Amino acid sequence: MQRFAVWRWRGLIRVRKCTSSGTPSLSYHFRLPSNKGLCAQPSLSCVHGSIPFFHLHYPFSTNSRNLEPTNEAIQALVSKINKNGVDSMEKTLEEAKLMLKGRALDFLFSCIDNSILVVKVFEWVSSQSDIKLEKTHFDVTINSAGKLKDFETLLRLLNLRFERGILNTHHTFKFCRAWSDDFSILKEVMKVFDKISFRFGKKNCYDMLIASLSMSEHFTAAKFVLETMLSVQCKPSGCTLHPIIVAYVKNGKINEVYELFEFAKTRQITLDIECYNAFMDYLCKQSKLKEAADFLSDMLSLSTCKPDARMYNSLISAACRVGREDGAVSLLDRMRNEGLKPQFGTYTCILRMFMGQGKWEKVYRLLNKVRGIDPVSDYWNYMFVIERLKKDGKREDAIYLALEAKSMGLILDKRVTRELLNEKL
Repeated sequence: MQRFAVWRWRGLIRVRKCTSSGTPSLSYHFRLPSNKGLCAQPSLSCVHGSIPFFHLHYPFSTNSRNLEPTNEAIQALVSKINKNGVDSMEKTLEEAKLMLKGRALDFLFSCIDNSILVVKVFEWVSSQSDIKLEKTHFDVTINSAGKLKDFETLLRLLNLRFERGILNTHHTFKFCRAWSDDFSILKEVMKVFDKISFRFGKKNCYDMLIASLSMSEHFTAAKFVLETMLSVQCKPSGCTLHPIIVAYVKNGKINEVYELFEFAKTRQITLDIECYNAFMDYLCKQSKLKEAADFLSDMLSLSTCKPDARMYNSLISAACRVGREDGAVSLLDRMRNEGLKPQFGTYTCILRMFMGQGKWEKVYRLLNKVRGIDPVSDYWNYMFVIERLKKDGKREDAIYLALEAKSMGLILDKRVTRELLNEKL
């Protein structure tokens, strides 16, 4: 039977484990839930005796998950591990095992600044069947092993990650950014990828390494990894090239984007629609309609994918921005004929263009044309036009549209109903 000292202190439940001699050895701090208390057994608010730890849960809360250790308690645990060293780490962690869950485990990994210690703590945690590891824990530990150039541990961690069905993220290989100019280190990291036991794991590692380097604008290193990926018969995909395209666009490297698409065409890399959308969004926001049209033609000539709702929305927005109403309407018709559902902003872009030009007849014609297709779009279209009519002083027209919307079963904003229809709500 273990001995504990338990008392309430500043809104916290404080539990201190005692040694066989009765002297305190380790403290645990738990937040007391606002809707729970010690009313059931108030005598336990100050107790010193032989109480098994699991019995302490009941008087604090009917649900033990509500008892969360404070950040101070986790920091104290890390300090104790640092003080006592790695040799006594397992004993210290075993004593604190009950609080190493969820947010507390996240905070534990964020508090440790020693790479060797991070790896040791992770290895202990991964051996505990009742503690669930998340992708963030793997990311932190993999980066720690990478900084130490411990490639054997890196391989073991990656295999364990894939074994548990957790894919890498763009944070997994952050440590490689420090060696973006040292290709010899990158080669050693990629040799680890070739030894991974899972077929899907190898490509996922290459993809996320390229993503990490691209996001940090290490483009030369990213292209080196891409070339290496091809040389080891690991075929890239749209998922591989997408982060490079996004990073190029963000940094205004437009020529490099065209070169990358040509590279994909030459190497027969199949791109998905998201790769094309990443660049099409940029061209449309810059109102470069000719370049956008040429880019769309090139995409269609490859016959790998067709425009989706997002691409049509970008093209329609660009056409509206430069006042090309015929082009915007024809794109909308083409979009609907292909069975694509317009996005929220698609209709409002065209409506805004017509209203800005004072062409109210075309506004009403478009409302009638798309009415009844989607109740959500109907609501926002009518609200958008009604608000603009009110702003322009066209109260009678606004009332007429509000009544029409109500007859369609649309529930308009309470403020609009109160102002225009004089209904008390």
